[in-house]
Amino acid sequence: MKLLKKEIYFTKDERTGLYFIVFCIVALILAIIFSNRIYNNAPIVYDDLELVKIKDFNKTHSSIDQEGSISKKGKNIEEQLFNFNPNTTPLDSLKMLPIPNNIAERIDKYRSKGGSFKDKEDFKKVYGIEKYFEKLKPYIKIEKNKSSSKINDKKSEETNSPITSGVMNTTEIKYPPKQSKVSLKDSKDTFTYDPNDYIEEEEEIFVELNGANVYQLQLVRGVGEYYAEKIMAFKTKTGGFHDVNQLKDVIRRPELLEKVLPHFTCDQGLIRKRNFNTIQRDSLGYIPGISYTKANVAMNYRSNHYPIKGKEDLIKMRIFNEKEIELMLKYLSFEY
Repeated sequence: MKLLKKEIYFTKDERTGLYFIVFCIVALILAIIFSNRIYNNAPIVYDDLELVKIKDFNKTHSSIDQEGSISKKGKNIEEQLFNFNPNTTPLDSLKMLPIPNNIAERIDKYRSKGGSFKDKEDFKKVYGIEKYFEKLKPYIKIEKNKSSSKINDKKSEETNSPITSGVMNTTEIKYPPKQSKVSLKDSKDTFTYDPNDYIEEEEEIFVELNGANVYQLQLVRGVGEYYAEKIMAFKTKTGGFHDVNQLKDVIRRPELLEKVLPHFTCDQGLIRKRNFNTIQRDSLGYIPGISYTKANVAMNYRSNHYPIKGKEDLIKMRIFNEKEIELMLKYLSFEY
């Protein structure tokens, strides 16, 4: 003990400073303890306005599950059914309907790309909405735009009539692709027509499969985010499409396939070819029309006869027919 005292020695000033530091630490700890007790026990007083806000908040974000409620972002929000137009109702209002937020966002994304719903059954085609459609159906109100059939106002006639003071104005009227009813009451400046007789033809959209990205694919009406991702996955796995009819391997719904097929084209020159001399066994099996069994045999042949130089070597394998070889040449190269 004496040896310890000799080794550890403080001067008077050092001891005074050490005592002061210990005192401050103890005082700080006691202050924290007492302040927590005081503030925790003190009652919280709210004014009337704050009480109303708290009441409304608790009502909206109640954690009590109710029958028919949908959990969104970890909170149970009471479902609200109201008349809505899927073509015009804002996204925030759509999210208040008894549907998941991702479906509401899918509807809004479809509209932002120029899509619209003609009737209730058309709205049913939204991916994922089938489960909720019957509950929503009575509240769907899709209004059809109707224009007046006659122009009686003089100002309107001067602005919209294609004949003004004997001068033909070709920029104010769209002539329909099918038929129109136009009648001249006299040969001077009176021109009447029925706007409802004009049929505006929808813009024809054609998308090239191999060069399109996931957003361009969705420009075709009926191809949403789900099928666009599947088409992109097919291109990644195989290298691309050599024929638009290959979409039947991606879109399993016959009625949808029939609807979208005329809007796609296929450029075989954009297929991403893979080198047969370096391709993996599984990747070769992904080529359309080539079975995994034949892919395995071809890989074994390559091991024994490397390198494979082209069509002649594929014929020498004697496992592929002529049609399969022509198809393989669309997806393979033979560098070495």
